[in-house]
Amino acid sequence: MHTEGILPITTTEIWSLKGAEAFMLLANVDTSETSTYMPIFQKMINSFSSSSFSPSTPVHQKVHSV
Repeated sequence: MHTEGILPITTTEIWSLKGAEAFMLLANVDTSETSTYMPIFQKMINSFSSSSFSPSTPVHQKVHSV
């Protein structure tokens, strides 16, 4: 929900290394809709996990106002 021109966004980043390749999954979601979209993002992470994608760092979340 926009309030006075501010949109709070939650950013979630997942990084992984596989050999010489680096992978990043990034989700920017309106904070008020995080509970709707994060399960979808988790399914994406799980699909990579089943194909030898293994996150090398924990999930990192930040809340930004844009």
